[in-house]
Amino acid sequence: MEDFPPWEFLVMKGGREGDSWIQAYLESDAAKARAAVDEAVQLLHGRRLAEAGEALSRAREGMATFEQERPDWAGVVGRWYFTAAAYESFLRGQHQAAWNDVSRARDCLREVVGFLPFLLPLAHHGVEFFFLEARIARAQRRWEVVKSFYRTICALAAGRDPLLIDRRGKPIYYSTLDSYVLSLPSLTIPERRSLEHILKHGLRAEYLCGKARQLYELDDILIPYP
Repeated sequence: MEDFPPWEFLVMKGGREGDSWIQAYLESDAAKARAAVDEAVQLLHGRRLAEAGEALSRAREGMATFEQERPDWAGVVGRWYFTAAAYESFLRGQHQAAWNDVSRARDCLREVVGFLPFLLPLAHHGVEFFFLEARIARAQRRWEVVKSFYRTICALAAGRDPLLIDRRGKPIYYSTLDSYVLSLPSLTIPERRSLEHILKHGLRAEYLCGKARQLYELDDILIPYP
């Protein structure tokens, strides 16, 4: 299962402004920069690091053409760009650089969420950063840190901890996102019913905690769960 719907769909459903924003974004240099990031990620999956680095350089050059005039686009693309950069650093064994890039990706997301109301669904991606940080800690064999991230992921999945703190200092919880999504006026009845199944059936904590538990499995050795 997936624990949240695609952000592009939810932005598009955020009224006329959200629909116009997503259409402009998809036709812009920002979308081209994001495509270069996606290319880099695929290359990284294949451990083709030099080519991935070139793709990331193209993405960064593309971002430079609009980041001053469109900080919203820059923040959205930056969320993926710095995540990919963290992946590259991780594969190179540069764990501190990977930590730093994940932090920069989180900062991009914090700036975007709250910048425009219909971009709130992007806050869901905050959970990914905790997984990335846990994987870096796992590579470093810092098991107590991995355990703390496991607990954090389960806490935010259960609604006790926020996914992130936005640019205004407001905490964003899953409950914040659920309420926003189900209040979108442009949802059709089938769409609303489908979203209610995803958001309201209590499967999120089981799904995310299950994924987090996998971080304790390494080379056929089961690390004790907390």
